[in-house]
Amino acid sequence: MIKRVFAAVATAGLTLLAGAGSADAATNPYTAQQACGSSYYLQHSMPVTTASGATYGRVYLMYSNTTKKNCAVTLKSAYVGASTLTEVYIESKNGAVDGEFDHTHLYYANAYVYSPNDCVRYQGFIWSGATTSSTLAASALSGWHGCG
Repeated sequence: MIKRVFAAVATAGLTLLAGAGSADAATNPYTAQQACGSSYYLQHSMPVTTASGATYGRVYLMYSNTTKKNCAVTLKSAYVGASTLTEVYIESKNGAVDGEFDHTHLYYANAYVYSPNDCVRYQGFIWSGATTSSTLAASALSGWHGCG
């Protein structure tokens, strides 16, 4: 799974085939907090963009003092309501890894790691269609967060 994440990032700089559907910005009915849970609060976020600079959404890093878990959520702002590949990856320095891969989503994808007092990093992906042959938007792999 980790190899796939880094392979997807490597291909983000390549020219990919255009996918069907509309990239028109639409309002996503969900927030990052709704996608993760009411006890989660924002720690960090990054845009999810194509190689040409089009923004397809944002990926958020959330934390809950109640559950001691981090949640990463890729929230779509393009192709909202369309069934497109939407993925997220999160890992902690203690070795916990989670991700949501190879699934189409209408609004968001989320993943969790138990990470009290640990650093985490995360990444998000949104394709313009239901297959990896469509246009890819990706965030950078974040640096480590929550280390303090």
